[in-house]
Amino acid sequence: MKLCPTCGKYFCESSDKTLWTCFFEHVREGKCQGEILREPFSKLTTAFTAQQHRALYEFVCCDSDGLGNPLPKEVCLNLGLAVAYSNDVIPEYNNDVLIARNLSNRARRARLQKLRRSARRFGVSPPASPKPESTRLARHKSSTIHLVTGALVVRHWTGSWHYRQQIEMLSIMGLSKGEDFVSDRVEFLLGTNQALFEKIESWARAISGHGRKPR
Repeated sequence: MKLCPTCGKYFCESSDKTLWTCFFEHVREGKCQGEILREPFSKLTTAFTAQQHRALYEFVCCDSDGLGNPLPKEVCLNLGLAVAYSNDVIPEYNNDVLIARNLSNRARRARLQKLRRSARRFGVSPPASPKPESTRLARHKSSTIHLVTGALVVRHWTGSWHYRQQIEMLSIMGLSKGEDFVSDRVEFLLGTNQALFEKIESWARAISGHGRKPR
């Protein structure tokens, strides 16, 4: 359990009980608007107000789907949170994931020590140290989860991935990455945590079915 940096109340951070952390739900529901997302949103607003990135402004705020509908607010929210996590404003991993990793590492070290003692006793070569499970840990990375969430909302809302626009938004908000950054994150999560990917996709599909107004 940790404290919300805006209102000071406790909220749950389990990555197993819900699709996202309660922190995401807390911000999405408007209970706490701000401090975490103030800087990335301010940068995006400033760029749009100064008429920079005019095409991006039209896409985000005016006509994302060819029917005169702006992007759902969930896209900017998730990309803004991805920036905050990536810039270490919020920890990338929930405590339950880190605790599980530490317990797993401790058990692995204990098994390895036992095998080494047996190897010495029988005069054989000790086993090689296993590589850390970085991929297992990375699939719980909060920034990746929010990047994929934003990308899937864009995909189901507009009918296309529009990765270039997402990269441009991230860059304005403070996270400059290569042109394949978002698509790589989408493919990574699909390949390492398909169950979570499908839950996010179901949620994104539901978002696309609500709120759109035909021209």
